[in-house]
Amino acid sequence: MNIDLAVILCLADEKENQPFDEYVAKVVDNLLAKNPEERAFLSRYDIHYYIADNPNDKSIARVVDADYSDDMLLKNGRRFAVVFNRDLLSQLKNEDSMAFVVGHELSHIMYQKGFPRVRNLDLDEEVACDCSSIRLMNSSDYNILDVAAVDMLYSDISLDMRERIIKRDTFMAKEGIYPADRMGMSRVLNKEIFVNLHKKPWKRDSIFEKQEPDVSQIVEELGDIFERGDRTDFKRELNDFLSKKTSEESSKMIMSILGRVMTDFPSIMETRAKNGCRRYYNHPVSVMSDIVWEQFGRSGQKLLPPNYLIIVNRYVENNR
Repeated sequence: MNIDLAVILCLADEKENQPFDEYVAKVVDNLLAKNPEERAFLSRYDIHYYIADNPNDKSIARVVDADYSDDMLLKNGRRFAVVFNRDLLSQLKNEDSMAFVVGHELSHIMYQKGFPRVRNLDLDEEVACDCSSIRLMNSSDYNILDVAAVDMLYSDISLDMRERIIKRDTFMAKEGIYPADRMGMSRVLNKEIFVNLHKKPWKRDSIFEKQEPDVSQIVEELGDIFERGDRTDFKRELNDFLSKKTSEESSKMIMSILGRVMTDFPSIMETRAKNGCRRYYNHPVSVMSDIVWEQFGRSGQKLLPPNYLIIVNRYVENNR
């Protein structure tokens, strides 16, 4: 369910995104109005809705799970974010089509978290989420005919997609759901709340531009990278910053930084085992590794404070 949001230009500003979040929440209210069990189940989670620009992603929406704590949209402690692809969403004409997408993504949450009415459909996850969404649409008077507009976003309809559509049709026939009964009932999609939003790529503010940062500020920035990514500029700026110092000053500061991050953060091997490659890649020790090699490769004497040297040696022994 997760997508690496570091490669997406996200509109994550809470205030600016709020109208879209509230609009989708109303669609959710419509979908769940006559489905108290689904409403009660989903109310256990804090779910919010965002727009993102990602031309390379062919999905109209994704669910981001807070179990992946490197995802920047979840920095406020939210359990799930449903992230919509602005370009694809803007191609839809009806709120009914959007309702199908919303219901599908909510059904992913229910499927993953073991909600019986979705899991017991005895279908693979994508088809089960389609069918669950159609059931929600049917109970809330959304026009199921507009599901076809979502299918049409995928210009090259694969054999798998055709089989998926057949399974949906079989489900509707079994449930007594007849899309033609809703003809002409579609609701206009309010695009104004998202098509003209200012596109603001998230980018780290440099801590090296205003004044010389101390070790605590650098460690704090490394913690932010660990949570949110975007390490490239920081590595270059830190290297430039350290290169202007003597080899003694540079090595002492590096040892101080390593001593702090090796104490304050989960171990790099534990991170790799539990959270996968991206989290490992942004671990403070990983970010500092290239800097260590470059700075310690400089000529001149090095200062290695004994208290930090002990921490670093012990850490390396346990995290080879």
